[in-house]
Amino acid sequence: MLDAATLALLVPIAAEVTVTSMGLAGAVLASLCAIAALQLPVFPYFRLAPVLIAVLCLLRYVRDGGRRWLFVAFVASTLGVLWSLDTGVYAFAATALTFVILRVLRLERRPAPIAIVIAFAVIAIALAIAILIASRADLRQFAIDSFVIIPRSIDAIWSLPARKTIDLESARYYIPPVMYGAFAALGIIAWRRGDRARAAALLIVAIASIVVFRTAAGRCGWSHTRYGIPLFGIAVVAFVIEPLVLARRFALAAAAIIAMIFLAEAGPNVVAGTKMLAGWRARQSHAGLIPFPFRTGRGIYTSEENSKELAALNGFIDSIAPRGARILDVSNERALYYLMERRPPIRCADINMLSAPPLLAEAMAQLEANRPACVIVKGYPVVANYDGLSYARRVPALAAWIDATYPRRVQIGRFTVATR
Repeated sequence: MLDAATLALLVPIAAEVTVTSMGLAGAVLASLCAIAALQLPVFPYFRLAPVLIAVLCLLRYVRDGGRRWLFVAFVASTLGVLWSLDTGVYAFAATALTFVILRVLRLERRPAPIAIVIAFAVIAIALAIAILIASRADLRQFAIDSFVIIPRSIDAIWSLPARKTIDLESARYYIPPVMYGAFAALGIIAWRRGDRARAAALLIVAIASIVVFRTAAGRCGWSHTRYGIPLFGIAVVAFVIEPLVLARRFALAAAAIIAMIFLAEAGPNVVAGTKMLAGWRARQSHAGLIPFPFRTGRGIYTSEENSKELAALNGFIDSIAPRGARILDVSNERALYYLMERRPPIRCADINMLSAPPLLAEAMAQLEANRPACVIVKGYPVVANYDGLSYARRVPALAAWIDATYPRRVQIGRFTVATR
């Protein structure tokens, strides 16, 4: 539901920057295809909500001057840090930078007094702090993790070598930031021409897109790149294709459409989306599926094989550890903690993040102080080798500690469990 609601925000955003109904429909479809939403409907799109809400509110703020839109944009940006750290930070940065540029270039329809802007910012920040206090969060640790340790470590954890081949994958990685720069330049040109509304729309979308693409920068894999371009399809249709069509430059418009079809894999997306809709009724019957074997999985169905493997894993862990005993998962299937109602022995249960020295040192100390009953070292290989790297390559010190402390291996379906 959250994913669907987040993607639905693309519709009002497209409505703000397009001028025809066909342009609106094409812009939304292009953006959905660009992020492969029709091919992979199960993906954490909800994390993009702070950015999309901020963009929508800023577009409406410059269109009608309503101060409420500016306030909501500020709140979405600050609370977004609690919603999803990376996209929340990008929403905050994009909103702050965009507002400053709009104010300097005088692109606001009815500029809010600076005193009100400051009040909005203070309230927005106070709301985030209030939620942290209400949830009894450690404010100091939250600030250190969110704004010091993770920003310093994220590139070393996730970055991959830049692509050097000339292929569709490289095009998907390099074309979006080039286009975003072009849209920003067009915004400046529109501003100098006196077209304030167009300039504001171009700059809002371009700045947000450039900042959000930071989530994909250095990742160099389509699975990540597509996450960083939620506004790419809308921007191309609204600022390139639709103007060409309205100017009756059909040959150039057709060339742009064909390029977008290949770049965003429109064909495979439409086919996958059509099949998904066609199979909707069949999926409601849960034919060939059985309920999850856990209380926590109530109402969720899975394959018989997966259900048996999970039940066997849970039964094995119950046989060697009392309820309440902690386990460690390094197979990257962190849902196991929730499903089996077992807590990890470390604060940072995202094993990939432990390649950051401060987090690894903390985790090793916690493991020595509170050793888990067992360690799940293997599950689905495609899940475990995130970005093509296993946990043993990301955190060799942890892998060595597991091998030395838990030398015995037990195979349970797809799972390999390390025990003492």
